[in-house]
Amino acid sequence: MVWKKDKDGNPWIGVTCETDGGSLWFPCKDHISDEPDSVRLSMSVPPGLQVVSNGILESHTSKSGKETFTWSTHYPINIYNITFYAGKYEHFNDTMATEQGILNLDYYVLKENLEKAKEHFRQVKDVISFLLQIFRALPMDKRGIQACGGTL
Repeated sequence: MVWKKDKDGNPWIGVTCETDGGSLWFPCKDHISDEPDSVRLSMSVPPGLQVVSNGILESHTSKSGKETFTWSTHYPINIYNITFYAGKYEHFNDTMATEQGILNLDYYVLKENLEKAKEHFRQVKDVISFLLQIFRALPMDKRGIQACGGTL
């Protein structure tokens, strides 16, 4: 886990276990021969912070001095790719038309990285278009894709 602070002193937390796998931070069947067909992750943080994870934001509730965020995927995902970040994020979005339908493109970045992220993420549509030409379909939730750029 990474426990840092952004430039404004807000907590910024993330997972850094891609090579070792999710079993370092949550109970799971962590074997290279198996992938879950979907994932739902719910996490609570103090007010003012957000949790960003794989897939699509399913719900956000505020109760008893905490914010709870539930993220889900509806496609197979490797255990070692399941992740989350918590911090004080800025959110911006876009859409993209594909043969699979309209994709919502949601981006969550730390405030100090907002302008840099808007520039960097301009290439997302071109990258997705290229991958669609090569693979014809991508394993993503048709409700959209999400990106977290905590350390751009």
